[in-house]
Amino acid sequence: MSVDGNASKVRSHPSGYVGIVTRAVALMIDAVVLDVIAVVVAAAAQLLISLLTGDKKLGISAALVTGILWFVWAGLYFTTFWNLTGVTPGNRVLGIRVTTVDGGDVSAWQAVRRYFGLVLAALPLGLGFVPVLFNDRKRGLQDWMGGTVVRWVEHQRPARGHHVPAATPPGERALTPGTSSLPASLPPSES
Repeated sequence: MSVDGNASKVRSHPSGYVGIVTRAVALMIDAVVLDVIAVVVAAAAQLLISLLTGDKKLGISAALVTGILWFVWAGLYFTTFWNLTGVTPGNRVLGIRVTTVDGGDVSAWQAVRRYFGLVLAALPLGLGFVPVLFNDRKRGLQDWMGGTVVRWVEHQRPARGHHVPAATPPGERALTPGTSSLPASLPPSES
């Protein structure tokens, strides 16, 4: 499913695929969303633990559990959005969508593989993202592992030099010079 429920709305941009800068900005937006939610939940959990136990410090084991929970939380965040809509909040802001190589919806298994690819791409100083710069479909390690590509969404970003007409409500004619704005079902009045 696409942003608006219509997979045909994914269109070909001049290259058809999204480059590294736009992807990085979308990922940063998603990181902010992830971290804000994680900090709020962690603060609430810490408060609850300190109220129940009287212990105001968390040990190494608690830090390890917190790290694992963050990794799981991030995985659920990305895989759920990619599988259900192909669009994370960061992607939505920038008008991009993750699809299969042939333009279809991303399966749950592909989303999981893509998430692990994203983690692996980021670990060696982000080197797994470099292939985006050097291939026609702008695919990074996460895309290769997930069998995905990232494309522009049609209604979000029109191609350069193309006018996108406004939608005409059902039952009305699109206005052209010299026509009235009456609904198509009403005849023009005689004056």
